[in-house]
Amino acid sequence: MTKSDNILEIVLITYNRSKSLEKTLLSIVDGFLINIKVTILDNCSEDDTESICRVFIDQHKNISYVKNKYNIGGCANAMRAYEIASAEYIWIICDDDICNFSSIKDVIYLINKYSPDLLIVGSAVAAGSIQSIVLPTGVLLNSTGGNTGAVVFNLTFLPSSIVKLDKLRGIGFEAGYKLIDTYFPQCFWISCFINEEWNFIITKKILVQRPNSSSGFSNNFLHINGFLRATSAINNTDKVNQICDTYFNESLIYYLKTIASSIVRLRAIDKDIKVDLLVHIWHTPNIARKVLSIVLLPLVFLPKAIALSFFCNRKY
Repeated sequence: MTKSDNILEIVLITYNRSKSLEKTLLSIVDGFLINIKVTILDNCSEDDTESICRVFIDQHKNISYVKNKYNIGGCANAMRAYEIASAEYIWIICDDDICNFSSIKDVIYLINKYSPDLLIVGSAVAAGSIQSIVLPTGVLLNSTGGNTGAVVFNLTFLPSSIVKLDKLRGIGFEAGYKLIDTYFPQCFWISCFINEEWNFIITKKILVQRPNSSSGFSNNFLHINGFLRATSAINNTDKVNQICDTYFNESLIYYLKTIASSIVRLRAIDKDIKVDLLVHIWHTPNIARKVLSIVLLPLVFLPKAIALSFFCNRKY
């Protein structure tokens, strides 16, 4: 593999979803991604995942297959994906994501032209929603700019980002493994994205989008959990306030609905994070944020949701 072929590596994490995996692999093949390394990281599937992968490996030299000896949990598998990658940039996608690889050449062009720390290529909002990041696309931006809150929220959807691997190695993967029980191990670098003022690019077209939940679990509220967890690790109060301003205010009604539905299901965010962020939300002269604080306040005294704990620790 030449240097130009080693710019981007897709690590496709999977567990017991062979049909979805096959569709994703077919979309990769149909996208003519012959010069991009694709690694399938199988979390010890018990179905016909391996046999399906072998068919693609035999036909495509750029596709490889790694199978864990044991199921280590979905979040730990995501961290393992970071560790096994060898290209300059890594893009982790899941076997059931809604992917469109037609614009992958534009991604390679942007990497070669700007060498950004991060590219945002997807959306944390489920397919069909109009929520989006209102920032210029196809140009180099800085994490100190406007609408940073929407960017941080979007990064809680792991496949939405293509990250320069050296930035992650510089932080150290141990920090991510400490977060595997939170469902958001990527928060180990999301906070650094803000603290260290990484530069980034938003692609003009969405390449991957979060599928709608089939389990009845409120994915929107789940991503708020990740948003708060990442924000609580930011070491500058002014930046935290800016992030809350630029996201909670713009999405207030949308997320009040999500929060209300989640309260009914007794699915609460982590207590320590709620306390930290509520303090930030309350101590600024903004009525909308004070209203949000009042709505969230009762959740501080609820235990971490049984449903969320199950979701984070189950095999997948």
